[in-house]
Amino acid sequence: MVERVNRTIKEGIAKQIAQHQNKWTEALPTVLTILRATPSRATGLSPYELMTGRLMRLPIDPEVPSSDLGPLVLAKQQVVLEQLRERLKILHAQAALKQQQADMRNDAQFNPTSEIKFTEGDMVMVRVFVKQDAFAPRWHGPYEVKAVCHSCIAVAIRGKLSPPLHTTQRLIRPLQHTLQPTQHLVSASPVLPTGNPMTLGIRRKPGGKLSMTPREDILKCPPMGQRGEL
Repeated sequence: MVERVNRTIKEGIAKQIAQHQNKWTEALPTVLTILRATPSRATGLSPYELMTGRLMRLPIDPEVPSSDLGPLVLAKQQVVLEQLRERLKILHAQAALKQQQADMRNDAQFNPTSEIKFTEGDMVMVRVFVKQDAFAPRWHGPYEVKAVCHSCIAVAIRGKLSPPLHTTQRLIRPLQHTLQPTQHLVSASPVLPTGNPMTLGIRRKPGGKLSMTPREDILKCPPMGQRGEL
């Protein structure tokens, strides 16, 4: 958190210096004011409001309207402090709840070790680590899930089953979590013969590539870190 805030401050100072050609010591107060008055995306409140219970009065504000303070203007100091304490408790509770919800969303979308449950028929995107060029899409698909086993799934790629893929978001994502899917057509026809259990085996073709073939055995999940070649 500290490193991220420091990076934001440095970026703000650099922009202020580039725009106004002043020293960093002159740009720092403006950057800090902007940082303290900007509401957080996670909590919906600014740091200043979380600390004081009020919105920050900016230099561009001519005067604080009396309607914003209401009866606090005429109240005694002790009453004002008690009201601010109660408001801070409410704001802190709201911020904690929103922060928890934001952490859950971030964990579901960006945590590379979090596991998602898939079922047969789901449409997923598969991550490609070795790209053909710098502008090639990082995620390929959508592909249809054809087999599920514990923490592994197999998808249909060009009518054939892929090697087992671990269901971590580092390798696989649901279709709605990926912003720019590639337009790959996926065959929805059955891959395994009718009557056979949904069991798969891995064999190595000449040239070193892995392929998935039906076999009367269990679907063996590879250890973490081993990825089949698509």
